[in-house]
Amino acid sequence: MDRDNKLYIIDKLNKRLLVVDQTGAFIREIAVKDKGFGGLQM
Repeated sequence: MDRDNKLYIIDKLNKRLLVVDQTGAFIREIAVKDKGFGGLQM
């Protein structure tokens, strides 16, 4: 959780980062087109 109570979930299979609120409600999706998340290998 960040300071705004958002949870960031790495979805390695679909190469995306999901953002949800503290209740689990979907906020946004961030697609990743390269091989990793800032150095994290997919």
